[in-house]
Amino acid sequence: MINKMDRLRIFGFEIQHSLMRSDSRRQLLLYMKRHSDKVLYKATIYSIAIDTGMSPANVRGAILGNGSGYNKSYSLVSLGLIGYDKRGRYTIYFLTSKGLEVAGLLEELA
Repeated sequence: MINKMDRLRIFGFEIQHSLMRSDSRRQLLLYMKRHSDKVLYKATIYSIAIDTGMSPANVRGAILGNGSGYNKSYSLVSLGLIGYDKRGRYTIYFLTSKGLEVAGLLEELA
């Protein structure tokens, strides 16, 4: 019998491993998918933290990696699931097309 999370293997070991290890990464990916249709939505670390109830440190770690609890090579940005755009003093995060695919599968598995 195949574990539901094993279906993530089609996206590669790193993505599967990253998402299996971290509830925060999974939650953030699904959060970003729910907001991906909002054209004017500005997702900063702090706005995501407020909306999800997660600490800004956990949000930053899951998205970018922090070298302690969150390995940078397994971060959502490093895996190409979330992208970012610098706008003045703000960094805006968004779901990539690959991230949208992975989040879609995560929704199916829930």
